[in-house]
Amino acid sequence: WLRKENIMDIHNGKTMLTFLDSNKDYMLYDSQNHVVATQKGNELYTHYDVERIIRIGSAGSTTKDLKLFDLVIAQGASTNSSWSEQYHLGGTYSAIASYPVMEEAINASKKFGYRFKVGQVLSSDNFYGEEWEPWANMGILACEMEAYGLYCVAAQLHKEALTILTISDSLVEHAETTAEEREKSFTNMMDVALECIKE
Repeated sequence: WLRKENIMDIHNGKTMLTFLDSNKDYMLYDSQNHVVATQKGNELYTHYDVERIIRIGSAGSTTKDLKLFDLVIAQGASTNSSWSEQYHLGGTYSAIASYPVMEEAINASKKFGYRFKVGQVLSSDNFYGEEWEPWANMGILACEMEAYGLYCVAAQLHKEALTILTISDSLVEHAETTAEEREKSFTNMMDVALECIKE
């Protein structure tokens, strides 16, 4: 979703550095005022005429089948928030990823030989809360905070969106990565995302 000439590679291409408009105010919201990525996503789609946003981030696994450092390609997102009420739909919106970019991410993950699963995630206001178990019983693979809002914005604007996550915590096995591991080792999802960047 960013032009490659506007990106600086760090750590042999494992990290991407880009810059936003320094004259523009960017507001950060906590989880009770909804999620940061959605606000940025809306702005990127509309102000910068972006066609595709690929969000990368961490997640807590709700299944024993996902181990630390595994990838989740979020096919769809459920939520325990009231995010979709702003659209006045009169029902519950099912937020899903854009199939073309999801297919590219699946193919890239296979090409690199990375461990991954494709499925539903929960965009929760309480990442480490105990309310994940009923969602896990419905097939939710992992908990995070932003995919649902991003997918809603993309759908409203007829754009493409995908969320790719690295498992940082196992809510089932009570395991977690260290701060240093989260900083230096979550590179597989970056590789996959780079393969999905549109020219």
